[in-house]
This record gives sequence, structure tokens and C-alpha cells, in this order.
Amino acid sequence: MGTRPLPKQLVEIPLEYVEGAILWLKNRPEVAEGWLGMHGTSKGGELALLAATYFEDIKAVVSLSGSPVVCCGIVPWTNQKELPPSWTYEGKAIPYARPDNSVEISNTCRTMRQAGRIRFASGTTI
Repeated sequence: MGTRPLPKQLVEIPLEYVEGAILWLKNRPEVAEGWLGMHGTSKGGELALLAATYFEDIKAVVSLSGSPVVCCGIVPWTNQKELPPSWTYEGKAIPYARPDNSVEISNTCRTMRQAGRIRFASGTTI
């Protein structure tokens, strides 16, 4: 762990990262045997739920604003026609919802952001 560079984008992330963390935690004397949990927010919540389906050592999950559906990877403001997967396992893409990218919607969002027309509920404009 910690020897390989991490990916620059949230695409094709190997679930083996989580598997490695589980093995490391299981060998720690301060970790209760047989009881591992995982917490994630947003895309991390999606990962936490997904990891719990792959690894039976995960006994509890907290997902804050995480999707219960595996979605495509995050490639901001792209013209790609098909978006890559977020996650892989054993070298294969984990199936995900809607791999096709609406370039028109993506470009509209980019234009709105550049014009300062995208606002959050808090009133913040980006």
C-alpha cells in the first residue's frame, strides 16, 4: 500500500485497493476481529456500498449521499461519447448505469458554469 501512484481521475479504480485495506486492517491488533465497517460520502458512498457486496469482511456501511446504483467514472466536461467505468475488479470493469454520455447536456452544463449560472442551494455560484 502507498507505493503506487493513485489515479488522476475517478475512473477504473480497482476494488483491490479496498481489498488491500481490509487485509491490512485485519492484521492490526487494535482492530476488533470480525468487525469492519466502511464510510463514504458521495462517490465514496457508492464505493462503500459496492465494496460491501464484494467483500464479506465489511459488516457495516454508512453511505452519505452515495448512489445505490454504480455510475460511470467522473470525467468532467468531456466530449467522449461513452464514459469509462468508475470501478474495476480483477481487471474487469464493474457494470454501471448509463455509459453513454450526453455531450449536449455536458456542454450546456460547462457553458452555464463558465457563465456563472450554476448555483447551489446555499446560494453559491460556480
